[in-house]
Parts: sequence; C-alpha cells; structure tokens
Amino acid sequence: MGEELSNTLPIIFKADQLNKTSLAQVFSEVGINYSLIDLFSLISAVPHKIIVIDSAEKLLEAQPDSAFKQLLSIISENKGIKLLMTCRSYAVNVIKQKFGIDSKKINVIDIPLLDDDEIELVKNEFPQLTNFLLNDKISEVLKSPKYLDFTISAIKENENISDDISYSEFKEILWSEVIENSTVTKNGLPRKRGVTFSHIAVGRAINMRLFLNQKMIK
Repeated sequence: MGEELSNTLPIIFKADQLNKTSLAQVFSEVGINYSLIDLFSLISAVPHKIIVIDSAEKLLEAQPDSAFKQLLSIISENKGIKLLMTCRSYAVNVIKQKFGIDSKKINVIDIPLLDDDEIELVKNEFPQLTNFLLNDKISEVLKSPKYLDFTISAIKENENISDDISYSEFKEILWSEVIENSTVTKNGLPRKRGVTFSHIAVGRAINMRLFLNQKMIK
C-alpha cells in the first residue's frame, strides 16, 4: 500500500458528500462536469488510481441506493481503481451489511493508538502541543490520531488557546471546534449544532439504538 500511495493522484471525498441520490449530483454540486471514469481517464498516466473516503461511518446516514452504492459498482467494474476509507470501528460491519460489501474483497486495518515515539515526532512537528502533552489525561486522548487531528485543527483556528489548560477546558475546546464548529456562526448554528448533538447522544443512550428518527429527538 505504501508504494501505491507514493505514486498516485487520489480523488478524495468526505463520506457525507456521497449521501446523495447519484454520483452525478455529487459532482454537480462541486462544479465538476465529468463522470468519475472521465476524471480517471484524464490521469490515465498515473499508475495507481485511488478513491479516498473520510469518516465512512457517515455513510450509514445514506439510503442503500445512494451515490456510494453507484461508486462501489463502478469500482467493481474497473479493477484499476482502489478504494481507501477511514471509518470508526463500530461502523465497519454495519456498512458491509447495508451496502452488500463482500468481506472477502476488502482488508480492514485497525489503526492503533500512537506510541510514545510517534507522539514525540508529532510534538517536534507541532511544538504548540508540548504543554498539552504534559497533562496525562490530555496526552492519553491525543494518542488517538483522530482526536490529535481535531486538536491540531482547533489550535490552528484559535491561536489564543492557552497552553496551560485543564482536561475539562480541553474537552470544551474540542466541543466548540468539532461539534459546534464555532467558526460558522450563521443563524446561530454553533449553538444549534451543540444542542442537537446533545439531544441525539442522550436519545441514543435512552433508546439503546444507533440511529434515531426525528420523533425520538427531544
């Protein structure tokens, strides 16, 4: 995989972009007037063609017959295209069942927590994390690549974040930057997003269900 990724020009999607009725709609909304096959024909000289989907667990919000399903069909008919997805572990089997993905045709790679040597490399690259990593609780959270990425993004968005913060303050920062997305303030969206997320989380716990309909969210 390393060799393939070193010599490729990937096409990257956020999973929720594929929660549309068709690939044509997906491309149209971002101003692309080519089909997926047309796009790959434009880079035919590139030996490795890879489609990357980030946060694939969000595909669970889509209908079974969605743009993602069309994408799977195209990939199955074109052996030169490979699919790479990042996904929360809880959603892997559900996605396979929902979209009829054959387990024998995919490789699932568990991404472990970062070890001390890897954390040291990250700290050297992003020295602004140094004081965060001195807090044992925060340091443990940052061993997760996903939360590390969230934290780095939060620091970049808000340079006024204090280096000397408590664990509770750290969680509030992640809530503000990741859940509420405080940089987008139109129509009171940060607060609305935060409240909606809280209602969904509580509703899922009470009903012991992965998904809720609107009537269950109070």
